[in-house]
Amino acid sequence: YITINSNVFTKLELKVTDGTFTVTVGGKTVTGTTKNGVTTYDLTGLTGTIKISVGSTLGKVDYLKFYK
Repeated sequence: YITINSNVFTKLELKVTDGTFTVTVGGKTVTGTTKNGVTTYDLTGLTGTIKISVGSTLGKVDYLKFYK
């Protein structure tokens, strides 16, 4: 998994090939919206550690982008 120790971001974009990924902020699961293979997560107003964890099938991250 990937852990980011910051809550200064407002948006996260994640594009993956295979596998399933879960994004949590402060221990709470964040639901994203997917369009054209890119899942966007709204992090506005959320606080705590951002954690991206992979499911039981090993996946590949095509790209990961944070917005302030």
